[in-house]
Amino acid sequence: MAAAVDRALVIVLSGPAHGDQVRYSEIFAAVRARGLSVERTAEVLAHLDLLDDDRQASFERWLQ
Repeated sequence: MAAAVDRALVIVLSGPAHGDQVRYSEIFAAVRARGLSVERTAEVLAHLDLLDDDRQASFERWLQ
């Protein structure tokens, strides 16, 4: 699992400039297509304060 998350981080972090946050929607598209864990990758990025969680809450979707 650690190797898969490492691979996903390399994929996701190869694009943005140093210090920029990565949107969850970008992670999902790039990582899921390769069969890697979006959730674990997002967890690591959040821990490093590099995650911009742009997901809409399900309650907010329901209200709309």
